[in-house]
Amino acid sequence: EIISQSKPKSETVIICAPYLQASYDKLIFCMDQFSFLSIYEKLPPAELKLKNSIKLNIPNVKGMAMNQNYLAITYSGAKKEQLKGVLKSMNLSGILLYRRDQHVICTVHEKILNLPDGEAFKNISSITMNEKYLYACDRELKKVFQFDLKSGLMINKIKNEDDEPICISANQNYLVTFDSFNSNLNLYDYEQLELLNSTCIRNIDKTNGNLSILINEDDLIFVKNSDYQVT
Repeated sequence: EIISQSKPKSETVIICAPYLQASYDKLIFCMDQFSFLSIYEKLPPAELKLKNSIKLNIPNVKGMAMNQNYLAITYSGAKKEQLKGVLKSMNLSGILLYRRDQHVICTVHEKILNLPDGEAFKNISSITMNEKYLYACDRELKKVFQFDLKSGLMINKIKNEDDEPICISANQNYLVTFDSFNSNLNLYDYEQLELLNSTCIRNIDKTNGNLSILINEDDLIFVKNSDYQVT
């Protein structure tokens, strides 16, 4: 059930336990740990209507993001025997890009986002998208990668040996990353990945726990920690 902690306007029973959740425009995407995806439309005043459900057969799903045209799914730490069919030749950790038209998702991925020069993802901790780029941070590699969605190629990256990026968020102006080693919130230009600002947020309780960040279209940055406190 999706229920607000204080006086919900409505309650909706959904068909899968939402291991991952994300939204775009009037649609809410919920995926369980077995890559079963349900898509709901938000209807006024406060209702959810099931529009589509689909099984994508991706093992060890870890992250999800979308823009107007694509749905991106990350997986990590898969075993060879889990990669079957069209996934058989893929790396054990990676990103799949699916074409979407509103709530209609193509069941076969359109692109596989790989790293160049034989490098492979180790532990993708977070992904985010705007209409032009997809960004992925790998906690083990200590890098944030920028992919061009049109070509599917990696075109830029952020690497700082003193940082350990664990979560990221982007809009049409900025990319925001959180570095768990220094508890720094870093603000980058979304195009060139130039560092514009950095601030320490150690004052937020348990910043080294399960922390997530979001930058919205009004350039407001929200930080949620493991105690479900939002700053």
